[in-house]
Amino acid sequence: MNGLNNQQVTLLAILVAFVTSIATGIVTASLLDQTSSSVPQTIYKVVERTIQEVAPESETAKKIEQKEVVKPAEKPLVLSDVAETAGKSLVKIYFKASKSAPEILVSSGAIFGKQDTFLGITPIEYPLKTKFSIELPDKTRVEATLLKKGSFGFSVFAIDPKDKPSISSLKLAGFGESRIGAAVVAFGSKQESNVVSTGIITEIESLSQATASTTPKGIAITDIRLSSPTTGWLLLSTKGEVLGFIIAPKEGDRGARYVDAILLKAAFPEIF
Repeated sequence: MNGLNNQQVTLLAILVAFVTSIATGIVTASLLDQTSSSVPQTIYKVVERTIQEVAPESETAKKIEQKEVVKPAEKPLVLSDVAETAGKSLVKIYFKASKSAPEILVSSGAIFGKQDTFLGITPIEYPLKTKFSIELPDKTRVEATLLKKGSFGFSVFAIDPKDKPSISSLKLAGFGESRIGAAVVAFGSKQESNVVSTGIITEIESLSQATASTTPKGIAITDIRLSSPTTGWLLLSTKGEVLGFIIAPKEGDRGARYVDAILLKAAFPEIF
């Protein structure tokens, strides 16, 4: 270096810079060749792994969405709602012996399906084909005929064909799920108004104890005391469904006695 003049030193520096730039370019190109193949592979592997991990979670989410929703248990109705529901199906049966005679309430009845017939407490002293004046829930009147006297002290009444009333139907449930101590509602009517009474089932006996049948859960005895059969001839659940119909009490009963509604449905298929 000491033997070189200024011009030679300058040329040597240019040569070194040129060689260095070429070497740097070769190294950079080599690195790019190595990276170009590995980067896409790495990205693909990341995407592939992500798909494998997310897919099972999606299937789990679908299973959760398809899971059945459990409905809450049906709550008992307020007593006034039970009475209102039953009142929409209750009819009052009146009889007038002559034009000058006073009209008297002789029985109560209710609609349970068919609009041209209904079930009522048998007016014992009146023969078949006797005509009665029927007061509907909306206080309008129609004419009905005593068509059939049947089991347990109940009868079928046929409404005059010229009258086509539209009345709500009561739902029958029977004593299937009833137990001793269950709260019940007795519903019926007096001369001018409907009557509601509350109580519990104090005893359930089979018809084999009450009659000659072997059908279980035929009779329910309550602690409800009534002034007359018509004031509580329907026994309702706290959901407003008909459990039973009043029948004659036995000696020793402390409350009203009812027969299973399902048994009356079988005895009077023409009205249900």
